[in-house]
Amino acid sequence: MLRLNSRFTRPPRILLVEDNDNDRYLTERAFAAVGCNLHLDCVEDGDECLRYLRKEREYSAALSPDLVLLDIGLPDLDGWSVLARLREISDVPVLMLTAAVRDEDKVRGLRAGADDYLPKPFELDELLARLRALLRRAKPEAEADEAVSGELLQVADLQQDPAGFEAYRTCSVSSL
Repeated sequence: MLRLNSRFTRPPRILLVEDNDNDRYLTERAFAAVGCNLHLDCVEDGDECLRYLRKEREYSAALSPDLVLLDIGLPDLDGWSVLARLREISDVPVLMLTAAVRDEDKVRGLRAGADDYLPKPFELDELLARLRALLRRAKPEAEADEAVSGELLQVADLQQDPAGFEAYRTCSVSSL
Protein backbone atom coordinates (compact mmCIF):
# COMPACT_ATOMS: atom_id res chain seq x y z
CA MET A 1 0.00 0.00 0.00
CA LEU A 2 1.45 3.35 -1.05
CA ARG A 3 0.88 6.04 1.57
CA LEU A 4 0.70 9.55 0.19
CA ASN A 5 1.14 11.24 3.56
CA SER A 6 1.90 9.86 7.00
CA ARG A 7 0.54 12.98 8.78
CA PHE A 8 -3.04 11.84 8.18
CA THR A 9 -4.63 9.35 10.55
CA ARG A 10 -6.92 8.30 7.71
CA PRO A 11 -6.44 8.08 3.95
CA PRO A 12 -6.36 11.57 2.40
CA ARG A 13 -9.57 12.61 0.63
CA ILE A 14 -9.00 13.78 -2.94
CA LEU A 15 -11.67 15.31 -5.14
CA LEU A 16 -11.13 14.76 -8.87
CA VAL A 17 -13.03 17.27 -11.04
CA GLU A 18 -12.86 15.83 -14.56
CA ASP A 19 -15.55 15.73 -17.26
CA ASN A 20 -13.79 13.24 -19.54
CA ASP A 21 -14.93 9.71 -18.62
CA ASN A 22 -11.74 8.13 -19.96
CA ASP A 23 -9.41 10.51 -18.07
CA ARG A 24 -11.41 10.05 -14.88
CA TYR A 25 -11.34 6.26 -15.22
CA LEU A 26 -7.61 6.18 -16.03
CA THR A 27 -6.78 8.37 -13.02
CA GLU A 28 -8.86 6.16 -10.71
CA ARG A 29 -7.25 2.99 -12.11
CA ALA A 30 -3.74 4.45 -11.90
CA PHE A 31 -4.18 5.23 -8.20
CA ALA A 32 -5.56 1.73 -7.60
CA ALA A 33 -2.78 0.07 -9.62
CA VAL A 34 -0.01 1.54 -7.50
CA GLY A 35 -1.97 0.82 -4.31
CA CYS A 36 -2.49 4.42 -3.20
CA ASN A 37 -4.01 4.69 0.24
CA LEU A 38 -6.51 7.47 -0.50
CA HIS A 39 -10.21 8.20 -0.74
CA LEU A 40 -11.01 9.49 -4.24
CA ASP A 41 -14.31 11.24 -5.00
CA CYS A 42 -15.08 12.21 -8.59
CA VAL A 43 -17.37 14.85 -10.03
CA GLU A 44 -17.93 15.67 -13.69
CA ASP A 45 -18.45 19.43 -13.83
CA GLY A 46 -17.82 22.70 -12.05
CA ASP A 47 -21.31 23.14 -10.60
CA GLU A 48 -21.21 19.62 -9.15
CA CYS A 49 -17.79 20.39 -7.64
CA LEU A 50 -19.06 23.49 -5.85
CA ARG A 51 -22.19 21.66 -4.61
CA TYR A 52 -19.97 18.85 -3.30
CA LEU A 53 -17.65 21.27 -1.48
CA ARG A 54 -20.51 23.23 0.10
CA LYS A 55 -22.19 20.01 1.24
CA GLU A 56 -18.97 18.64 2.77
CA ARG A 57 -18.25 21.93 4.57
CA GLU A 58 -21.73 21.88 6.14
CA TYR A 59 -21.17 18.50 7.77
CA SER A 60 -17.58 18.40 8.99
CA ALA A 61 -14.09 19.64 8.23
CA ALA A 62 -12.94 16.01 8.46
CA LEU A 63 -15.20 15.09 5.50
CA SER A 64 -13.93 17.89 3.25
CA PRO A 65 -11.35 16.98 0.61
CA ASP A 66 -7.71 17.41 1.54
CA LEU A 67 -6.83 18.19 -2.09
CA VAL A 68 -8.65 18.97 -5.35
CA LEU A 69 -7.48 17.82 -8.80
CA LEU A 70 -9.14 20.31 -11.14
CA ASP A 71 -9.49 20.25 -14.93
CA ILE A 72 -9.96 23.54 -16.80
CA GLY A 73 -12.12 22.40 -19.72
CA LEU A 74 -15.32 21.60 -17.83
CA PRO A 75 -18.85 21.96 -19.20
CA ASP A 76 -21.06 24.80 -17.92
CA LEU A 77 -18.70 26.25 -15.29
CA ASP A 78 -15.07 26.01 -16.41
CA GLY A 79 -12.09 25.27 -14.17
CA TRP A 80 -11.05 28.94 -13.99
CA SER A 81 -14.46 29.90 -12.57
CA VAL A 82 -14.47 26.93 -10.21
CA LEU A 83 -11.04 27.91 -8.91
CA ALA A 84 -12.14 31.51 -8.30
CA ARG A 85 -15.27 30.42 -6.39
CA LEU A 86 -13.39 27.69 -4.54
CA ARG A 87 -10.87 30.24 -3.25
CA GLU A 88 -13.77 32.30 -1.84
CA ILE A 89 -14.84 29.41 0.40
CA SER A 90 -11.76 27.26 0.97
CA ASP A 91 -7.99 27.12 1.14
CA VAL A 92 -7.85 23.43 0.15
CA PRO A 93 -4.79 22.69 -2.02
CA VAL A 94 -5.64 22.65 -5.73
CA LEU A 95 -3.64 20.92 -8.45
CA MET A 96 -4.71 21.96 -11.93
CA LEU A 97 -4.60 18.75 -14.01
CA THR A 98 -5.39 19.85 -17.53
CA ALA A 99 -4.70 19.68 -21.25
CA ALA A 100 -4.01 23.45 -21.34
CA VAL A 101 -0.24 23.40 -21.75
CA ARG A 102 0.67 26.99 -22.65
CA ASP A 103 2.87 28.87 -20.19
CA GLU A 104 0.18 31.59 -20.02
CA ASP A 105 -2.33 29.01 -18.75
CA LYS A 106 0.07 27.73 -16.10
CA VAL A 107 0.81 31.25 -14.87
CA ARG A 108 -2.89 32.15 -14.91
CA GLY A 109 -3.73 29.07 -12.82
CA LEU A 110 -1.05 29.73 -10.24
CA ARG A 111 -1.95 33.42 -10.00
CA ALA A 112 -5.63 32.53 -9.61
CA GLY A 113 -4.88 30.42 -6.53
CA ALA A 114 -3.89 26.96 -7.74
CA ASP A 115 -1.11 25.42 -5.68
CA ASP A 116 0.34 23.46 -8.58
CA TYR A 117 -0.25 22.84 -12.27
CA LEU A 118 0.36 19.63 -14.21
CA PRO A 119 -0.38 19.47 -17.94
CA LYS A 120 -1.80 16.33 -19.56
CA PRO A 121 -0.49 13.89 -20.51
CA PHE A 122 1.53 13.35 -17.37
CA GLU A 123 3.59 10.61 -15.81
CA LEU A 124 1.98 8.91 -12.81
CA ASP A 125 5.19 9.17 -10.77
CA GLU A 126 5.21 12.95 -11.24
CA LEU A 127 1.53 13.24 -10.25
CA LEU A 128 2.15 11.17 -7.11
CA ALA A 129 5.20 13.28 -6.19
CA ARG A 130 3.18 16.48 -6.58
CA LEU A 131 0.31 15.03 -4.51
CA ARG A 132 2.72 14.08 -1.74
CA ALA A 133 4.24 17.59 -1.73
CA LEU A 134 0.83 19.27 -1.55
CA LEU A 135 -0.47 16.90 1.15
CA ARG A 136 2.63 17.54 3.28
CA ARG A 137 1.38 21.10 3.65
CA ALA A 138 -2.31 20.19 4.01
CA LYS A 139 -3.94 20.11 7.43
CA PRO A 140 -4.34 16.58 8.76
CA GLU A 141 -7.71 15.49 10.11
CA ALA A 142 -6.71 16.18 13.73
CA GLU A 143 -5.81 19.78 12.93
CA ALA A 144 -9.03 20.24 11.01
CA ASP A 145 -11.00 18.90 13.98
CA GLU A 146 -9.12 21.22 16.34
CA ALA A 147 -10.01 24.16 14.13
CA VAL A 148 -13.69 23.28 14.49
CA SER A 149 -13.64 22.44 18.21
CA GLY A 150 -14.91 25.19 20.45
CA GLU A 151 -17.41 26.32 17.80
CA LEU A 152 -20.81 25.46 19.25
CA LEU A 153 -23.96 25.41 17.17
CA GLN A 154 -26.98 26.69 19.06
CA VAL A 155 -30.74 26.43 18.57
CA ALA A 156 -32.88 27.77 21.43
CA ASP A 157 -31.45 26.19 24.61
CA LEU A 158 -29.67 23.34 22.76
CA GLN A 159 -25.98 23.64 21.88
CA GLN A 160 -24.03 21.12 19.81
CA ASP A 161 -20.26 20.64 19.66
CA PRO A 162 -19.67 19.07 16.19
CA ALA A 163 -16.06 18.14 16.93
CA GLY A 164 -16.79 16.55 20.30
CA PHE A 165 -20.04 14.84 19.25
CA GLU A 166 -21.80 16.24 22.32
CA ALA A 167 -24.96 18.22 22.81
CA TYR A 168 -25.70 20.51 25.73
CA ARG A 169 -29.09 21.64 27.04
CA THR A 170 -28.88 24.28 29.74
CA CYS A 171 -26.31 22.72 32.10
CA SER A 172 -26.53 18.99 31.31
CA VAL A 173 -24.33 17.04 28.87
CA SER A 174 -25.65 14.30 26.56
CA SER A 175 -23.34 12.15 24.41
CA LEU A 176 -24.42 11.66 20.82
